Amino acid sequence: MRQVLKLSYNNLPPHLKTCLLYIGVYPEDHSIEKEDLVRLWVAEGFVRKLHDQGAEEVAGSYFNELVNRSMIEPTYIDYNGEVWRCKVHDMMLDLIRMKSEEESFLRVVDNVHDISTSLQARARRLSLHLDFRADQETKAAASLSVSHIRSFALFGNTYFMPPLSEFKFIRVLNLKDWSSDGEDTIYLTPIAKLYQLRYLNVRREARLPAQIRTLERLETLDMDKLDGDVPSDIVHLRSLLHLLVPYGKSLPDGICAMKSMHTLRHFDLAMNSVDNFKGLGELTNLRDLRITCTGRVPQQGIRDTLWSSIGKLINCKLRALTFPPYGPVDLPPPATESDGSTISQAEGHLEILELSSTMFPQVPSWIGQHHKLSKLALSADMLKQDGVDLLAQLPNLYHLEMNIRKPLKERILVRGGSTAFPVLRLNQHGRGLERYGPSRLEGMAHLLRLKQVHVVIANGFSNGTARPGVTAADAEAAYRKALSTHPGHQSIEINVNLFCLVLTPPAFLYDSDDGQ
Repeated sequence: MRQVLKLSYNNLPPHLKTCLLYIGVYPEDHSIEKEDLVRLWVAEGFVRKLHDQGAEEVAGSYFNELVNRSMIEPTYIDYNGEVWRCKVHDMMLDLIRMKSEEESFLRVVDNVHDISTSLQARARRLSLHLDFRADQETKAAASLSVSHIRSFALFGNTYFMPPLSEFKFIRVLNLKDWSSDGEDTIYLTPIAKLYQLRYLNVRREARLPAQIRTLERLETLDMDKLDGDVPSDIVHLRSLLHLLVPYGKSLPDGICAMKSMHTLRHFDLAMNSVDNFKGLGELTNLRDLRITCTGRVPQQGIRDTLWSSIGKLINCKLRALTFPPYGPVDLPPPATESDGSTISQAEGHLEILELSSTMFPQVPSWIGQHHKLSKLALSADMLKQDGVDLLAQLPNLYHLEMNIRKPLKERILVRGGSTAFPVLRLNQHGRGLERYGPSRLEGMAHLLRLKQVHVVIANGFSNGTARPGVTAADAEAAYRKALSTHPGHQSIEINVNLFCLVLTPPAFLYDSDDGQ
């Protein structure tokens, strides 16, 4: 087996060998996120843009090739067949570590007493896999010389961390999987002088310095638990591609200058200024935007500005737009259908659209323009035949979530035979079908690629007591019957989540037409 792995490794082209060796920074059986890995490859300088492909797109193709060659093992594959997470077989990891040692590519240390010896090697990449809680080990950390290290990763539950100020030429600082029993916030003040830094990922509570505009080469800033404010001069980082901050953080005014940005998570509607609502539309290279709201929904005029900016982004390079999932935040849609017309001028690049927290009157007509959509989560007041017809013609839609507030009042068909929803694999919908079930939504048997149906049924509202209604077993039986003529009906997974909202009278919802 080892000889087979060596032969497979030796047959790799040089660029894939380098990318594979880098995976040795991770501990055994570690779940590796594709998104993180390709950004690390780019930050390390292993990948360059190629023709009309950006560096991360090229890196993504390298990742896929390693999967296809069985050098790495997928651990999570989405409904579209894309690998999102992977790991490395222990025998492959042994080979990677051995080759890394031979080529002085990487040093991996799992014992604090071996660190001094390891740092005498020529390797410029260091990965520490430590799991201890003795505070005295911090003395050993302070005595280390790491000025020659270009890439540093720390895994495990430990207090051990060399002083950041010693990493004079560091390009990659990966502290994503560093944890400790201590609850103290990490102060990252010294990073302001790490002028070569391209990648910083910290998932512990950490505080950034007030000014970081000296980090002119920084491409990825991932601070999932940022404590304190976003640095006021972050808008001057012209190389920044990916900015990830937690909910509830305000961005400084002037984000319109961050035109290189590809990823913004999260843009909090309750925390940002009108200037930033406008500036959002100027980020024409943005690919991934996640919006949240930790406070009051903005007033109508500001919401109109938001939708105008979103329309501009969708007409540019935006691929993924995510609003908060179901919850207390209800962001109204554009005031009129015409307000959404700015979104529908061109097909664009939109692939993921999750607008569950926005209740549209019905399926918006502009969605039919976006033929690259593969995942759609949408809430609508009512579902009509033309809405289903529109969605059925989206050629790449494999994941559909629909939340329909009102019960269906007409018989709706999934028309078009095998051409309707040609690649749909997951169909999830909630409410609106609770009274009539699939008898009002017919033709599901034509969805030949369907693998799962998830049904969430709100069984009504009641003043203090649950109102009796359909059971989960009855609902599942009804959907089984509707799919009985499907060629693969026996293998289709049907999940029913049945609940009753118990609300006080002021919280009741009333339909405008029938008072229900």
